[in-house]
Amino acid sequence: MPREWTVGLFDCTRSVPWCFITFCFPCVTSYKVGTKLGLKCAAISSVLLYFLISGSSSVSQYAISKGGGNIQGLEGLDLGQGEEFGAGSQYDAPLDEAERVKWSTVQQGSAIVTLAAALLFWLALCKMRTHMRANYDLEGHGCTDCCLVCICTPCALCQMYNQLEVEDEAGTATAGDRVDMSRA
Repeated sequence: MPREWTVGLFDCTRSVPWCFITFCFPCVTSYKVGTKLGLKCAAISSVLLYFLISGSSSVSQYAISKGGGNIQGLEGLDLGQGEEFGAGSQYDAPLDEAERVKWSTVQQGSAIVTLAAALLFWLALCKMRTHMRANYDLEGHGCTDCCLVCICTPCALCQMYNQLEVEDEAGTATAGDRVDMSRA
């Protein structure tokens, strides 16, 4: 029978430094958790996907600013670019239709890449959480894992990290040791 998690979902502050690191850079904690679980491929993937998310969302923001905030579907949105760059800057010049379409396409493409990378990042974290539950005989379900990871990624990561710390302190077998013990 599965046992309860020792660390609650909102016990993020159990380790304040890791709480801060996870909130600002979830890829660091996901790598640490993944390597502790023996899922090095998922750990590295989560880091690379996080950087892809950051980079593609930056490209999207640049495309919006370059397009003057008048990208298809965003015509009425005031992004405040005029005040920031001052009168007479290159951003005040009206864009011709070809430029608007170009920057709109860049923005839409980077938004799709950001969404796809975020979904894959969450999938890697779901795999880690499911693997952790199975190896440490913790209660839960795959659907619950996915919901927790998608709705509150930092909290789920902190819970996983803190639970692994508790398991290490208690001397519970690591993921790799459990697999070897089950074969014997």
